[in-house]
Amino acid sequence: MKPRGWTALELIVALAILALVAAAWLAFSSGASARYAEPAAADSAAREQARRALNERADELRLADPASIRIDAPPAGARVRFQTSSGAVITYAAEPSQAAARLVRVQDGQTMTLVDGLRPGGFSAKRSAEVLTLALHLGTSAPLQAAVALR
Repeated sequence: MKPRGWTALELIVALAILALVAAAWLAFSSGASARYAEPAAADSAAREQARRALNERADELRLADPASIRIDAPPAGARVRFQTSSGAVITYAAEPSQAAARLVRVQDGQTMTLVDGLRPGGFSAKRSAEVLTLALHLGTSAPLQAAVALR
């Protein structure tokens, strides 16, 4: 009759196999979590700035005279021009900058930068019926969009 239990060799082999499986699982799971981790703080701040600017532009466009809205789409990015109810003419445009591109707001000859870090051509606008859709493209991330119902 053979004695029951594990020999030292069987125990060492079982522990070695268990250690290899655990190491492989940890390597896989840490790589996966790194891929899905939060973006860097600078990227989050840039996306938040872009989201805020896009929402503010959408609010301003809701007050525009729909007949005055003109959209140009040059290769450098869209240019949206419109007139407010007070008669002011405002233009949103993508302009090249040193590093990438930027979204600017022009009114009465004064230019204000709204968003930096757009990819070239990173501002687009499309009008279909009574809806105007604005989109900002930051680097390689998915675009941010806002839809404006025109009255």
